[in-house]
Amino acid sequence: MCDRHKFLLVVDEVQTGMGRTGKLYAFEHWGIQPDIICWPRASPRHAAGGIIASEKVMDWPPGSHASTFGGNPVSCRAALATLNSCATATWPTPRTGEQLKAGLLRLAGRHAIIGTWRGLGLMVAADVVQAGARKAHDHDGRDELVQARSIAVCCCWAAARAAIRFCPPLCVSAEQVETR
Repeated sequence: MCDRHKFLLVVDEVQTGMGRTGKLYAFEHWGIQPDIICWPRASPRHAAGGIIASEKVMDWPPGSHASTFGGNPVSCRAALATLNSCATATWPTPRTGEQLKAGLLRLAGRHAIIGTWRGLGLMVAADVVQAGARKAHDHDGRDELVQARSIAVCCCWAAARAAIRFCPPLCVSAEQVETR
């Protein structure tokens, strides 16, 4: 559709990239080719994200673009190390992501406050709902659950949902996914 209407396709891979969904970039699951990719930081401690663009978009002459963090040698080294490790990386197996989703389904079967779940690979979210009402999102209940259980997870507020997002490290083992 973007090609037909001459729109640029821009994908934001800042949270989903670098193997989080089981492929280097999440957009690869759909067989599309974006014009611009917003690339994640190499490390949480180093500000070195980036933009990858096709030649039809990125036709600027050298020196026409600058960055606040451009040229930071530590950040550049971290980015290169990350790219090098990506070349030989073994991404989370689809089995690990499926195992995570299966665990959420089991929880939903045992607890009426767990609603629907969604996600790819090791980036999965479950909605917290009013007990027995699978579609009535419960923002306060989600916050209480996270606080009471001291869960180290990310809460999502997008689209008026009350979700808890599970994004374990990419090196998580099957045994760790099963930890209760």
